[in-house]
Amino acid sequence: MTEGNFDDFKLPKPVKMDGNIHESITIFYDLARSRIRYQTWEENIAWQKKYRGSQIGTSATYIIGLKDTVGSDEKVEKWIDKLAIVINKGLIDELGQRLGEDFTSIIPYIIEHELYESWLSAKRGAGQSLEVSNKHILAIRRQYLLATQDGLADKLLRFSIAMNPSTEEECRSAMEYAQRRLQGK
Repeated sequence: MTEGNFDDFKLPKPVKMDGNIHESITIFYDLARSRIRYQTWEENIAWQKKYRGSQIGTSATYIIGLKDTVGSDEKVEKWIDKLAIVINKGLIDELGQRLGEDFTSIIPYIIEHELYESWLSAKRGAGQSLEVSNKHILAIRRQYLLATQDGLADKLLRFSIAMNPSTEEECRSAMEYAQRRLQGK
């Protein structure tokens, strides 16, 4: 994302990503959950135009601003100074109405996708330098794992295919991976 005034997403105070992985992920997820914005379809299109220069709405996206500094101990420190998770509730509702299905129950998995993908950028160590496409695939696997655990993977798959038919193979593969993982294979 290169257009728009991303200062709208500034945190009141930058947050340092350090400590052990369990502490860091808890701090990050709590922070990110507090920064979720739900939008109507119209709000999302205006938002996309302002920040992405496009009028194509998406079901969800994230904004993250990261800065690296060198601490007094000569180690690189990672800081988050901007963060938002944007959920296009209007699009989710509209798609559900068109298909005659309520997709409200899968919103937590849509959010999880954005949380996990942004976490992979924010965390220190392995994973942070992955290509965006690889972070996206890992986030899809994560959301399908959780949806499979909760018995909602088929509904998430229907939603995903309706949103973007070209992702069907990728999403089916993630769902099958989740099923194998949960069966211990």
